[in-house]
Parts: sequence; C-alpha cells; structure tokens
Amino acid sequence: MKKVIAWIAVLVMLFSLCACGAKADAEPTKDNGAAAEKTPTATKNGMDLGEALGFVSDDDPVEIYMPIMDFADAGAETYIADLQAENPDKEYRYYDENYYIEIVTEGERKEMLEELKDAKKFFADAFEDEYEGLIIGAELNAGMNKLTLQLNKSVYEATPLSGLVILFGGGMYVQYVQAYAQVPMEEREARLVCIDENGETILDSAEMDSSTEETTADGQ
Repeated sequence: MKKVIAWIAVLVMLFSLCACGAKADAEPTKDNGAAAEKTPTATKNGMDLGEALGFVSDDDPVEIYMPIMDFADAGAETYIADLQAENPDKEYRYYDENYYIEIVTEGERKEMLEELKDAKKFFADAFEDEYEGLIIGAELNAGMNKLTLQLNKSVYEATPLSGLVILFGGGMYVQYVQAYAQVPMEEREARLVCIDENGETILDSAEMDSSTEETTADGQ
C-alpha cells in the first residue's frame, strides 16, 4: 500500500511544470510620437491595457496554493525545503502549516489543469500496476468538488486495502485540481463516490463523514 500511495504522490508531483519568469512587456514603438498614442494596448499613463484590466498572459507568473502532504511529519518548512532541493529550477514558498505556494506561469497552470481534469486517464494510470482492472471509469463534476469512480467490484472486493488507497488518492487528486483551478483554500471541498458496474454505490465519502460526525456526537 505504501508503494501505491507514494506512487500517486510522485505522479501528481511529476505533473508540476517548471516555473519561469514573467516576460517583460515591450515598450511601444515611437516613430514620431503619434504611433504610441494610437496604440490600442496602451493607456494614457503608459500602463499596458491588459495590466490595467487585470488580464494575465500565459507568460505571467501565478501563485498556486498546494496542500502539504507531509507523510514523514517533518513540518511544513522542512517539507518545502526538501521540495526545493529536489526541484531547484522551481520556486516554492511557505504559506502555513497546511499549504505551500508554487510559482508557475499562467500557461503552465492552464496546461496542468487540463491534464488533471482528464480523471479517467489519471486514475487508470495511477492504479493499473497495483490494481489492474480496478478502475472502469472516472468523472469529475463541473464544480470540481465531486469525483465519481466506477470500479470493478470483484477486483475491489478482492483487494481490501484498495478502498483506503482510493480514498487517499481521490481526495488528493481533487485538492490538486482545485489548486490549479485557483479555488480559494477556504472554499475547497471534496466528495468521492465509488460505484460498481451496475451503478450501485460502493463507497461515498459524504456518508462516511456523516457517520463520523454522528459517532463523535454520541460520544460526547
């Protein structure tokens, strides 16, 4: 199981693309003083119109707030330092004990998001070695907060630990999708539903959360 969990974590990190600096805006050409005045992308005070309107080009740097997966319990600062040492060409910053900031370009962010949104391919690749035939289909909803996995029930029941691995992998996957979609951290949530070949529910994280809350309430 540890091998699978580590593999999923590595798989997600491998998707991360190298950050590069923002491309400097070119100065408008001034042939006789009139050209710059007529340039539609410049305002009267010289500010680029795109900048004035808050437009982000594919070359501009953006901050991605990523969840910290500190399995070694080393602490956020050590986790980020190790991450930086392993990826010296990228830029990481401390945010708090639960999140760190990764700097990428807007173009890289959009490319990464498109790759991650292909849930079927992502989970087929992630589980094919350890749990061959387990994943039949995968779908992420439009709100990017509910993941539905269709599983081969016989494979699922034959591998008891697969449920735990799916819960972990599914939750982490949704977190990463939301990070690259730039969903505010306080608005992030994730629900995982697993169904079998006939559409019958095998696992629903929402029901598990409700059960946990009821158990906690009964124990008080």
